[in-house]
Amino acid sequence: MNPPNTSIVRTAADVEATIANQTAGVASIISHQVLGDVDHVIEMDHGRIVASGTHEQLVAEGGWYATQVQRQREGEQMLSVMNELTPGIAVQR
Repeated sequence: MNPPNTSIVRTAADVEATIANQTAGVASIISHQVLGDVDHVIEMDHGRIVASGTHEQLVAEGGWYATQVQRQREGEQMLSVMNELTPGIAVQR
């Protein structure tokens, strides 16, 4: 089944744009990357739910999710520095 409002997105930017354009209802997003602006996060490992809560709750717990948030922030900071050091060459994730 493929309802008309179903979309397949490939990048974090696509996902965040889809969330921003969602006017009502529920959206389920499966991502291997930490996303902002979501109401609830479910962390799964091999098909089992291992943690569930808001972004803030999971970061405060200091588990796997918090580690991924930190790694993503470090990666974004690295890209920012690389873009500053290489003007005219866009470095993207």
